[in-house]
Amino acid sequence: LIEKPLGVIGEANNLLNELLEINKNTTIFIAYILRNDPCALFLKQKLSSKCLGKVVEADFYCGTWLPEWRPFINYQQSVSANKELGGGVLLELSHEIDLAIWLFGNIQISSSIITNTGLLDLNVEDKAAILGLNSNNTLITFRLNFCTKPPRRKVTIRGSDGELVWNIAKGYVKFQISGKEIEKYSFPLSKDELFKAQLINYFKSISNLKYSSSSLCTLKEGLYILEIIESCNDISNPKFLNPS
Repeated sequence: LIEKPLGVIGEANNLLNELLEINKNTTIFIAYILRNDPCALFLKQKLSSKCLGKVVEADFYCGTWLPEWRPFINYQQSVSANKELGGGVLLELSHEIDLAIWLFGNIQISSSIITNTGLLDLNVEDKAAILGLNSNNTLITFRLNFCTKPPRRKVTIRGSDGELVWNIAKGYVKFQISGKEIEKYSFPLSKDELFKAQLINYFKSISNLKYSSSSLCTLKEGLYILEIIESCNDISNPKFLNPS
């Protein structure tokens, strides 16, 4: 179980090939923990039921204030602030990209704005806006930053018949179908409980070959996320990416 992100972009092919070779005999997962949130599973089930009709758009938003992440250390010396350690909003907040792939499949990145506001005196990007489409022509947007208060994190999915909104920070999903009352599914978990849920899924998977959980990000999916991030930095040549 490897902490996300799997890499920092640009690793030598022989290292990635070595991981793929190991994966033939050893199960490897990437720790994209939000898949294990009960609200995420509820959201996925609702989408599978086609309750929204034709899904038109999905927005993944995370706005936060980096200095408050780890109050006992200098945020400028943290992993998040160092590109060579996997810092910057695209890699650090790649949970949102993983959720989008998990919910909607392959994504074609159409455009992106990746920038540094200067607010935090970092040498990595602290703000990104990304626009893409999936194979069903669903508009998918990501808005990520390290430099806003108060922190907000949510997923909004809108379709021809209704809307689903997952407030990640507060642990609930609201959904409304046209002509009906808004319903709310609440299942707040502490960080410790969420990590425990991920470990339970992990140990079930490695101890029972017949057990299959989509709540675990595979090695190939982890590599695909890096490809998506790399394509965001290369918008002059948009391309449709498929997991290898």
